Amino acid sequence: MLNSPQPPESRLPMSGGLALLLVLGSLSLPGFLQAGENGGSLVSVGCEDFMAGALPPPGTKVFINYLQFYSADQLKDNNGNSTGAFRLNVAVDALRFIDVFKTKVLGADPILHVIIPVLYEHLDFSAGSMSIADQGRAGVGDIEFGTGLAYHPTSTFHHVLGLDAVAPTGQYQRPDSDNNNDIVNIGRNYWGLDPIWALTYLGDTQSPIPGLEASAKFMYWFNTQNSATDYRSGDEFSFDYLVGYHRGDWALGANGNYLYQTSDDVQSGHPAAPSGVANGNRGREFSMGPALEYKLTKALDATLKYQRDLTADNRPVGNHFWFKLICPF
Repeated sequence: MLNSPQPPESRLPMSGGLALLLVLGSLSLPGFLQAGENGGSLVSVGCEDFMAGALPPPGTKVFINYLQFYSADQLKDNNGNSTGAFRLNVAVDALRFIDVFKTKVLGADPILHVIIPVLYEHLDFSAGSMSIADQGRAGVGDIEFGTGLAYHPTSTFHHVLGLDAVAPTGQYQRPDSDNNNDIVNIGRNYWGLDPIWALTYLGDTQSPIPGLEASAKFMYWFNTQNSATDYRSGDEFSFDYLVGYHRGDWALGANGNYLYQTSDDVQSGHPAAPSGVANGNRGREFSMGPALEYKLTKALDATLKYQRDLTADNRPVGNHFWFKLICPF
């Protein structure tokens, strides 16, 4: 979903060892990063922040550019312990286009959107004296698209109900333990379906604390099977959050993400066993950090934010740096 520091009625939300690595080896877009197969996921963790549930007026089109740099130096196992010598660096430029239609549907403003991610990622991983991977790849990732209904029930509360899907458009090769060139992938080679509820409260001049904001975007991802590996990543619940304060053209807040995998990964009909134990490879993660938003011009907003992964199981742990530009037209 899109965000913007304009008046509330014109805001837009934004939308152990080798075995464990080979759960990480089909990385898709982190933060557009992500346990599931290869320690990754289709979930775009931590993308949304200010005004996550407030869309602009009907008839508005919006372009958003998400720029993210992610660096991780730990890969956690099922018990939250680090595994091997690990370094992952990712740069993502995701282009998002949103259209808010004038026609009302069920009393709401219907929307359509698409996200096209372009990314570079480099993975360096070893176990003891054995180098498992030292490789970089670049290209267009898995494309996300969806629709939704935007509601504005009061001057201070806004929310969006949506349904997104991710198509397996990114480059993918089946991981091959005998060939490091097949370890890292841009795409994940399966579809995902994601019901969404995004909401925003922003205090106005009549509120107890004018300018106080609380926003969240709740997601539940249903994943299909990767036909190349006979592996189905478990379903995932996730939410982005922000609590902040607006004053003039500026806004400051605390933001992050929580992710919890609700069902086991399954390979060939059995719970996944990335470390030799059939634990289902369920991923968990919590991140937090500061966010700053500034209105550059009447039609251009910028957000700068940072998130640190504070806890994780079956996932990398690292630092997320974001810069986001929002331009309605």
